[in-house]
Amino acid sequence: MSILSILNTLTATALGLFGFGLFIAIHEFGHFFFCKLFNVLTPTFSIGFGPKLLSKKIGDTLFTLSLIPLGGYVEIAGNEEVGQGEQKESARADERSFKTKKTYQKVLIMSGGILANLVFAYAVLFFLFIWGAPASKLLSPYALTTTVEKVLPASEKISASALHEKDIIVSIDGTVVENNPELLVTVIAKNDKPEVQVEVLRDNQKIMLTEKLNECTPGKKYLAVSLKTVAVKPLAIPAAFMAANNTFARLSGLIVSALKQLCAQRTLEGAGGPLRILSETIKTARTSLLLFLLLLAFLSINLALINLIPLPIFDGGQIITILIEKLIGRELPDKARMGIHLTSWAMILLLLAYLTYKDFNALFPNIKKNVVQLVHKIRVA
Repeated sequence: MSILSILNTLTATALGLFGFGLFIAIHEFGHFFFCKLFNVLTPTFSIGFGPKLLSKKIGDTLFTLSLIPLGGYVEIAGNEEVGQGEQKESARADERSFKTKKTYQKVLIMSGGILANLVFAYAVLFFLFIWGAPASKLLSPYALTTTVEKVLPASEKISASALHEKDIIVSIDGTVVENNPELLVTVIAKNDKPEVQVEVLRDNQKIMLTEKLNECTPGKKYLAVSLKTVAVKPLAIPAAFMAANNTFARLSGLIVSALKQLCAQRTLEGAGGPLRILSETIKTARTSLLLFLLLLAFLSINLALINLIPLPIFDGGQIITILIEKLIGRELPDKARMGIHLTSWAMILLLLAYLTYKDFNALFPNIKKNVVQLVHKIRVA
């Protein structure tokens, strides 16, 4: 491996780690911002874990950056949470305490991280459409063409396709969609028929094919192909706003659908943990800065929506706790609160350990194979 290749790898790794820590820092900054807005003390703002790289006190907050950017927290005075530093100010009950704030202020403080991630993601999408967005299926249909890039293999869930690679789709049931991928996606997605007539341009000849439609979610159809993507040319501000709105809504919908599917099927097949996310971030950082920004926006939406999960260690659970306490007119007992937090943390840590194990096996299959062979040799010996 050349020195230049090593430097590129190290640069991409550093950029990937920075990006991973960035969208976590943005999430925590959302909490920090509303704490400052409502005069709540924040003794610590910490990103990452492991050996500390930087530590500096600014005002009444100690800002800390650690080596491994796989997490972070803002310590909030008057709000005790498991895993959030020493929490010397957790019992505080004066005017700078979380406990003494109005309900809407508490809800905004807990929602701050979610809001910050969503604002960041939207800002990145808007910037990309203004600047010129990269070729990516995440930007469907704006980055799509009507040219078939790949035909999906037939299976129990996917019907066999008569389309070929490099076919240019001209029309669907008489509706001309050539050079209009947005119309193509819309016509297919909202079609209520089991099959459609597809006119394609193949080797400069027009051919009519009958294609069966597949259903991804109730009421939404798709063809058994992936379409070629191209870079999106810079858009005018009104068009960029519209494109950012539509893409933001689509990505959010994809994430929600994926979470629903995981829950409905009661499987973690396809789910990735921190190791896989970090790996994808570093890999994308090596290819294109614009793709890297797009991935950060996507991950930022992921983080925001996952934090809506109603478990106490997530922001959604904290918000529900605040509303329950408002409804019953008193705080939940400390023992009950800590018991729920500890149980939730145990569940999440077990889940993360399992996902990390899966990610490790997927990313480094040869290591597992060599370890198994070594154990076998030791047993034989």
